[in-house]
Amino acid sequence: MKCNILCKFASEKHHMKGIITSDKIQKFSKLITEARRIAIATHTRPDGDAIGSCVATACFIREKFGKDAGIVLADSCPGNLDFIFDSTGTDRIFRYDLSRTEAESWIGECDLIICLDCNGFIRTGELQDTLKSSG
Repeated sequence: MKCNILCKFASEKHHMKGIITSDKIQKFSKLITEARRIAIATHTRPDGDAIGSCVATACFIREKFGKDAGIVLADSCPGNLDFIFDSTGTDRIFRYDLSRTEAESWIGECDLIICLDCNGFIRTGELQDTLKSSG
């Protein structure tokens, strides 16, 4: 199944002015509304802002849109961040390094992929080929 991939990669000359417009918010909402299942990914060796962004986005999509959203990580996050997952009830977390088949299966069933806190697909590590081939 082909899916939409939503990534906004920053370039060196990219400025924050105008990055979030009402038109972009409407397009984003439309993509989520039309999607059945959504994968959320971030960079390798995710830090607190990457994990927090993924969990917050997944929770928002589930609560606001009633959609099935899961987080796909290329590898582990620091153990001191486990509480973020535990406190949110996020049950759909897929680790590519631990179960490649499960992560690829989840991504293959998604019709929208949202990449957060990345400046390019290369930052998703071994996950990048799977993400690219889904779009």
